[in-house]
Amino acid sequence: MRWERTPSKFKTGHWRELWDSNIPDLDTLKCQARSAAFVTIDIHGTRNCPIEFGLTCFQIRSEAQTTLDKIEAPRTLADIAATNRFQTRCFRVEGKELSSRHREKSFFEFCDTQVVPADKIEEALALSLESSKAAATPNLILVGFGMAEVMKYISQHSGLAQHFSFWVDAQELVTDMTKVATPGVADTLIALGFGGDKKAVIPVDLGRRAGNHSVRVAAILLSIATRSQDMPLKITQPAYQARRKKYLRMQKLINQQPTWQSRRRKRRNGPQFVADVVLSGGEPLNLSAASLLNLFSEYSPLDAGTSKSGKIGWISLPSSETLVNFIQQVNGTEALDGRVWTAVADYDPRVFEAYAEKIMEEKKEKHNPQLTEKKLREREAQKVYKETFDWDETLVGPNPEELAGLLI
Repeated sequence: MRWERTPSKFKTGHWRELWDSNIPDLDTLKCQARSAAFVTIDIHGTRNCPIEFGLTCFQIRSEAQTTLDKIEAPRTLADIAATNRFQTRCFRVEGKELSSRHREKSFFEFCDTQVVPADKIEEALALSLESSKAAATPNLILVGFGMAEVMKYISQHSGLAQHFSFWVDAQELVTDMTKVATPGVADTLIALGFGGDKKAVIPVDLGRRAGNHSVRVAAILLSIATRSQDMPLKITQPAYQARRKKYLRMQKLINQQPTWQSRRRKRRNGPQFVADVVLSGGEPLNLSAASLLNLFSEYSPLDAGTSKSGKIGWISLPSSETLVNFIQQVNGTEALDGRVWTAVADYDPRVFEAYAEKIMEEKKEKHNPQLTEKKLREREAQKVYKETFDWDETLVGPNPEELAGLLI
């Protein structure tokens, strides 16, 4: 969000000093970075009920530019966090639980989560900011990526405002550099060379953890602040639109197509090219059917599902060629949480060939005029017989084929 004199979403009179200390552009940011440290904050939860707070403190050191130039794409969050000494903390409100799709326990690796009572959360954040000041510099710059929710929280807890000297929205800096109206975190990280890091670019459906997201925002700010001027940042509009269209298309597919609950859904329009997927260790996938559709969307899946135990997933693919490619490319690869995928084809060509022969016979019978005429004659004979005699299945009557011959 950009600075404005009277924002509509929150009040600023009681913390006006910080609100007016906005860093509007990249040049001002580079000047302030020489004598300040940065703190990225991410808040996860509902609009009026925060659940998790993530903070990452770092400084832009003089050797950062040289270090980043040596790291060839694809970069990783782990490398940039270790090289620039990111200090990450995560606080969760006691008694508040994350939804199942946000519980990335093994994926959450940048720091441990500290559970704090709701009435002590502001105090815990203040102590964390004070320790960051003591370890780095008295001047702290508040950083976010789309800061409406963060600023609203600070407006409600204005005691936190005194710990910061300036604030900057990294999303607005990226907008100025790329001319894309509302760039996303994933699109920006891909443009900065983090596209190969699965911990940086996660599927939309998996949501986010506050501590992890604060590291992603810190990596974005550090990268754009130390980027050479002769290296323009490009989020190409066709690629940006393609990612958005793909997401909307998958959402439409998820809403329209039924998914398996505990067993496969039988399809009447042909055989299914199904692959079974499991993760090493025998633990549940922690993925819904919709998540599987998003995760393997590049293979154009027709349907997906999970077992009641959640340990086995199924992917229905459009053709045998796609099934073979899926098995070859997914089996043995590493998942987001570090476990290994095992993909097995649940498809027997012999069954398919027998099924295909049956379908061909039905089509021939349907399009054979002689067979069709014979069936009509038999139905007419049965109708005449029912009208002539009292029909009783226990009694043996004339052969319908012979009766049909009498009607000619």
